[in-house]
Amino acid sequence: AAAYAKNPIAQIPASQFKALGGLLFAGGTNGRDLYSLSGVHFSPRIGLSEKIGDKTVVRAGAGVFFIPMLLGGVNQNGFSASSPIVATNDGYLTPASTISNPFPNGLIAPSGATLGVNTNLGQSIAYMYSNPRNGYSMRWNVSVQRELAPDTMLEVGYTGNHAVHMLVNRSLDYVPQQYLSTSPVRDQATIDRLSANVPNPFAGLLPGSTLNGSNVQLQQLLYAYPEFSAITQNSYPEGSGYYNALQTKLEKRFSHGYNVSVNYAWSKLMERRARLNPGDAAL
Repeated sequence: AAAYAKNPIAQIPASQFKALGGLLFAGGTNGRDLYSLSGVHFSPRIGLSEKIGDKTVVRAGAGVFFIPMLLGGVNQNGFSASSPIVATNDGYLTPASTISNPFPNGLIAPSGATLGVNTNLGQSIAYMYSNPRNGYSMRWNVSVQRELAPDTMLEVGYTGNHAVHMLVNRSLDYVPQQYLSTSPVRDQATIDRLSANVPNPFAGLLPGSTLNGSNVQLQQLLYAYPEFSAITQNSYPEGSGYYNALQTKLEKRFSHGYNVSVNYAWSKLMERRARLNPGDAAL
């Protein structure tokens, strides 16, 4: 805060600039679980069929189907380390590394949990949401089969599906909405303003990272956690989707085991699984 107060940007007064947040590690008061899962999953199914006369059959069904949770491993922040190539420390005025010496400050060694909330400062981090939920879909269908002629059948049906709690990855470090352009065309003035170099309050405090140089882009200081280059929260259960389809089939059976089948489907799928801008409240 003291370093920022020397050269504050117009968007954030010196008294409001904060570098909050940090990593927590399993154990002690933080508990030993990496995440918590629900142990109860109710998945009912029901199906009905009714023959009407000699040539018509009506079928219907519904059920709840859970989506497997593919977590893809655990992000061991602090116990694994990558050494990014720092291209420049002064806004690309001069290079900080070369092909012959891409890591002039050496390689970053894993620190484990020894640094506490200071772990991986200046770097990008990703972590899994601590209370993920299995997504599930509610599916239903109804169809009518009708014999049009001997060995000729027409089937018309409707299928619907509504999925909820689909896992979504979201960014927690982004430029707030009030600083973005609302122009329907490219707004070069806003782009230039956000990417302009300003004095870096973290200069010399985050060695081995891209946020250690004398200058930094203005947009970095507008992030909720400016001391990290990026923060991604994985497996947040907020996605959803709808699927509706009209399905038809015309089938003709011939002798000697031959048949001809013609199928047609008219469907629509709509999903909410991404944000237009990282700071948008809704998908």
